[in-house]
Amino acid sequence: CGLRPITCGNEGCGHVFSAIHIFEHDKSCVYKILPCEQRCEAMVMRSEMDKHCVTVCPMRPVKCSFFHVGCNVMVPYRNLEQHCEESMDAHLTLAIEITQKQETLMSNLTQRIFVLEKVRKCIYFPFFFYLSMYLYLYVLYGIVMVHIDSRIIPRIFLFGMMILMFSYNILHVTVDALL
Repeated sequence: CGLRPITCGNEGCGHVFSAIHIFEHDKSCVYKILPCEQRCEAMVMRSEMDKHCVTVCPMRPVKCSFFHVGCNVMVPYRNLEQHCEESMDAHLTLAIEITQKQETLMSNLTQRIFVLEKVRKCIYFPFFFYLSMYLYLYVLYGIVMVHIDSRIIPRIFLFGMMILMFSYNILHVTVDALL
């Protein structure tokens, strides 16, 4: 009879249902033991299938160990070692190419740092040197102003401005020469 009560035969389930629903229950029973979806040899409970396929299944797809140097192959976990052995020449070539690119980049960056250090020295030294000279002259102007009439004031100021303009021109020419 299709209405007779049946208990699920899967270990741990114990669900009771009508005989006519056996196929429906069998399709969804979380305790049913199934072959691995990724076709490894394991038999896994339906409720544990996702966890098995992602964490312990030897057929789970993984990136090649040389992914970071450019090998974009996805292989089953159990074949990873074989792939690495078979592709050793290609992996070494990729690693050498990456190393050469990094060496070129480091050389370029080192040159840029060297130029920037020169520019920094050229900017700071003349500017502050001439600025300090100008400030010295300005202080001297304050002392001189007490003893000399006011006609000398514009001349000292102009002299200080000439020094600053001169230092700017030297700086501009030096930076252009470096770049």
